[in-house]
Amino acid sequence: MITHRTDAGVHALRNALICQVPLEYANLDSTSENKCSFLRKLNTSVGEFAPGAMEVMDLHSVSAGFCVRRHVAYRKYTYRLAVVRNWDLWESVQEHPTTACFSEKDYSWRLPPGFSPEKAADASRLFIGCIFVDISEPIIFPGEHVMGSFFKHTKRDKRREPRPPSAVRNILLCQLSKGGPYSMENSIYDYYNVTIVARSFVREQGVGKHRITGIATSEGQ
Repeated sequence: MITHRTDAGVHALRNALICQVPLEYANLDSTSENKCSFLRKLNTSVGEFAPGAMEVMDLHSVSAGFCVRRHVAYRKYTYRLAVVRNWDLWESVQEHPTTACFSEKDYSWRLPPGFSPEKAADASRLFIGCIFVDISEPIIFPGEHVMGSFFKHTKRDKRREPRPPSAVRNILLCQLSKGGPYSMENSIYDYYNVTIVARSFVREQGVGKHRITGIATSEGQ
């Protein structure tokens, strides 16, 4: 499972959900044929009431009592950067945006030319527990790190809690890698993905991940 929800203002390219189905559908994934048949029917139904809005890619059963918050194996966040390739293109799309520009509007952070993945990697090493690596060599960065700076913990919450919750989290992977277009191949953008993986994050750490990505990206320019 990647995530069961997304932060406000963040568009999820892939998301996961859990739902209960009638007992007569309990064998949806008992065989590969059953699964493929149901996925076809489900996507046909989706296409009838919301054409092109979404696609159900996979499904599988879970044990009774499964909780999407507490029982997931990990959570994975990927932030997409779309960097315009040169200044002539940048000036052009400011005045006359193309269809490719509109296709990326809500699904990437569009940047002017000059982004350096090497500089972004160097800047990100300033963050304890969050290291963006060279795009040619993904690196696992295991270990526990204090994420208190990214934890939204108001005075009101503190007064209600006899013991403050832990802000220690285990970061499994932080990676800067080559990306690709959301839906349309084009000659306007170079793409990069910033990926952060952990078993769990502190409350509203999504804001912190945005901040980390933003600072590293600014230094990369």
